[in-house]
Amino acid sequence: MKYDFDKVIDRSGTNAMATDGFREYLFGDIKQLDLKCPDHELISMWIADMEFQTSDAIIKALKERVDHGIFCYSQASDEDYIQAFLKWAQKFYDWTFDVDHVVTSKGVIPALFDLAGYICKSDEKILIVTPSYAFFKHAADHNNLELVTSNLLYENEGYKIDL
Repeated sequence: MKYDFDKVIDRSGTNAMATDGFREYLFGDIKQLDLKCPDHELISMWIADMEFQTSDAIIKALKERVDHGIFCYSQASDEDYIQAFLKWAQKFYDWTFDVDHVVTSKGVIPALFDLAGYICKSDEKILIVTPSYAFFKHAADHNNLELVTSNLLYENEGYKIDL
């Protein structure tokens, strides 16, 4: 299936954090912050916020849910979901495993917090490359683990990891 990732969609006025709320969210009350270019030219790079239109298949599924007329908390661990995940893992990664090993999480951040606690002993440290997603630090704090940072190095007009 071909998809046009270059189609530009004007998101201003849609209450999107990437266009309508990022200044207050990131910088608080700093209204006059000079970002060296107009806001509409920024590439926001938000977590899980895409700059391209949602695929037709997802739009269709959402319309079907809306047309049903009942909205609720949905289960992400029903059999159809798990089977779709198993097929996806097989197709894209040639990875197979027992269905009993599938575990769901309440979200990415709770999973990150749990994972840090599961894989790190209390006397171990967590190393992250910075700048990074703030919740990597919060996961270390939440689990009372020492955080060690490795700042990216700027060389030849680009960044690299300081190994």
